[in-house]
Amino acid sequence: SSREFHYWNTYYIEIGLLKSGLYTTAKGVLQNLLDMVNTYDFVPSGGRIYYTDRSEPPLLALMVKTYYEATQDLDFVREALPLLKIEHNFWEMYRSVNITYTSSSSNGGLRKRQSDTASAKVATYGPDLFSTASNNGTQLRPEMYNSDYEASKTQTTAPDLFSSLSGSDLYAASEAGTSPGVQYADVKTATQGPDLFGRRSLSRRDIGIPTTNLFSSFTETELIVLGSTQINSTIAVNLNSIIYQAELIIADFIELVENNTSPECVSYRSRAAERRQTLLDLTYDTETGLFSDYHLASGSRTGIWSMSSLWPYWAFGDSLPSDGAQKALENIDFLHQKFPGGLPNTLYNSSLPWDYPYIQPPMQHMAVSSAQNAENQACAGSNNTYGAPCGGTAAKIAQSTVNSAFCNWYTTGGSIND
Repeated sequence: SSREFHYWNTYYIEIGLLKSGLYTTAKGVLQNLLDMVNTYDFVPSGGRIYYTDRSEPPLLALMVKTYYEATQDLDFVREALPLLKIEHNFWEMYRSVNITYTSSSSNGGLRKRQSDTASAKVATYGPDLFSTASNNGTQLRPEMYNSDYEASKTQTTAPDLFSSLSGSDLYAASEAGTSPGVQYADVKTATQGPDLFGRRSLSRRDIGIPTTNLFSSFTETELIVLGSTQINSTIAVNLNSIIYQAELIIADFIELVENNTSPECVSYRSRAAERRQTLLDLTYDTETGLFSDYHLASGSRTGIWSMSSLWPYWAFGDSLPSDGAQKALENIDFLHQKFPGGLPNTLYNSSLPWDYPYIQPPMQHMAVSSAQNAENQACAGSNNTYGAPCGGTAAKIAQSTVNSAFCNWYTTGGSIND
């Protein structure tokens, strides 16, 4: 456990506090994060000085919304709103890129663009211009110095593991709340071993998992793939889904506080709509109903399964096509059957804590919320032709997560006094 706060983990702590009726404590936790924004213009990754050059998935707006729904404390919303705008501006100013791309002819049955060329502004993880990491490409993270050093020195006859990773990538990994694992690798680097991702990435019927957990057992091709990780050159599905949620929350709060729909409110909603459309254009796979991150360098989706593929269903699943939701449910239900103890963030064993076989409780919460929205949309469709049940998947994920937590607690000595 840590003695300091860690940004996005705090959202799940807040949920527990509110469910326990500890409203004053929950408010104090939120006030602490808002004070960080007042000081730094964003919430640092954690409560230590060396975290102040990076953030984490920006869930503060969602935290304030969750608190308001539980307490109806409008005065707190009124105080928090200016700081939520400041944090949003940080991500717009220092973590976003302008892109121009050719839109596809279909984006999941939603509106089609009038032009084949589209422009948009999207967010990426990674240090901004004032970060020490961007000034020194070999900078290692203070809190992970030894592991970063060891990873960078792993030798094979192929290029060094992570030899292409700069300090910026390592800092971006920290900001993403992950490690520089397979989720952000460039799938095109796997061409030397074409079965690498065919077997171990998103395959709805044939997923093979490596049984080893040591770098020394990896093939040269596998090391090259890991070394291709480019987190701060990736349009991350989860990050942009979270910012989409924040933009709508800020718009709702403006309308709530001002008791009218102001031009500023309309602007935030328009920004959210643009972000959502860009995610549909660039990251949505109509064949699977899922999303995957987009590599700016290669100009294509990674095609790598990760839990982030589900986050848009939490953010805007109620506006996605019902047939896409049905396909997504089939995939989620299949993965749950294969991994009944919890859905891993990726299906590739890199020995890193954000890849298989590790599962993260916050991501299980997101999966449940996303599956619930997908179920609602699938049930809203006129037919269900993909074999996935309209209901029950979200409940099964929730129940299996609770079961796993209880079993782990019990088998490691947990007990309840009579």
